[in-house]
Amino acid sequence: MKRILASSLFALCLMVSMISPAGGQTLFDQGFKEYGQENHEEALTYFLEAYSADKGSARTAYYVGLTYKTMEKYKEAIPYFKDAATLAPRVDEALVELIDVLYHTNNIMEAEKWIAVAEKDGLDSARLYLLKGLVFTKRGKPDEAIKAFEKAKNLDPRLSQQAELQIAGIYTQQGKYKDAKERLRTTITLDPASDLALYARDYEKIVADKAERERPWRFGIGMGYKYDTNVVTKGDGPMTESISGQEDSAL
Repeated sequence: MKRILASSLFALCLMVSMISPAGGQTLFDQGFKEYGQENHEEALTYFLEAYSADKGSARTAYYVGLTYKTMEKYKEAIPYFKDAATLAPRVDEALVELIDVLYHTNNIMEAEKWIAVAEKDGLDSARLYLLKGLVFTKRGKPDEAIKAFEKAKNLDPRLSQQAELQIAGIYTQQGKYKDAKERLRTTITLDPASDLALYARDYEKIVADKAERERPWRFGIGMGYKYDTNVVTKGDGPMTESISGQEDSAL
């Protein structure tokens, strides 16, 4: 009897600890309200208290991670997104967010591992495939990256501009300047007034200049001797870095 009473008192104390004085709202509810009002510091305090009281909640772990991510504290977000992705019932979107923060913190190998988990579990998200493209680009797997970007834009046409710009970057790295220019033109056409279109216009000029510099130079000497000279190694230089540098701003 004493054991049952003690268990009941513990459960009651736990429930009370998760209730805030403000109108009987839970700590999570208070955190959610503050998050919606973009009061992220206050939201984080409530979410952390709620998670401390109930560490089995994937939903609360997800919002702790999401708040840290919103505050650009990516490393701090990682363990909470991992909890949200592994506790039951899992928050599926936590897998995508986990991959995102791993990418932002340059944990590329681990990000690739979680991409495999998401695909194995049948998660079919456009953001997942956009991130897969970014991760595979950094891993030096351009063909797989392009396939992922193509799938992302097929799943969600709203990501088409970002996907096209990233594919243009890959083609530039490979020295496929004609293909890169076509992708940049598509990026511009999709939404001419957007920031991505502005970037694409600037890069289009740089790609054109780079293609001109790397065009085989043919000339004759004396009795018709001819030479072909590639002056610049394909895929090198600031243009490649500029295009691929747009990865972090894609999400």
